Amino acid sequence: AMSRVKTYIADVTLTTAAQTNITSVGTLTALTVDDMTLDGSTISDSGDFTIDGGADIILDADGADVILKDGGTTFASLTNSSGELVIKSGSTPTTAATFSGANVTLAGTVGSGAITSTGTIQGTTITATTAFVPDAANGASLGTTSLEFADLYLHDGAQILWGADQDVLLTHVAD
Repeated sequence: AMSRVKTYIADVTLTTAAQTNITSVGTLTALTVDDMTLDGSTISDSGDFTIDGGADIILDADGADVILKDGGTTFASLTNSSGELVIKSGSTPTTAATFSGANVTLAGTVGSGAITSTGTIQGTTITATTAFVPDAANGASLGTTSLEFADLYLHDGAQILWGADQDVLLTHVAD
């Protein structure tokens, strides 16, 4: 009768030259390269993870959302809504900004330094907390010959001052 011999290999290191023509390696449950792991539909790394493309980097999500997380907790998302970019923020993302071509609609309060524009700044109510001023002395008009203001409301004791030295004034004296 023939006997069977079993062979055991304890530690094997496989070193190969660069493989440019690998057509199939079969099915892998998970693949780890250095400390980066590809497992199912997840790519993970224990440190910083850099995606560096020699040309463009394309994110193509058929679900319309690119979700941003920190430690597994959602803090923002980018959404395609009928061809418009919607940026949402928060753990339960709420629309913060919608971009439609060159136009942007902001959904909340905008805290900002200086806001400059080459076009029109428009709003339902514009609130000045300290002063509403022109960009220079004699630099702007309040209204135009065809767009006049309707009413002017001034508080008790208010003054209207004329001249570069404010040498002519009209003062409201209550009652």
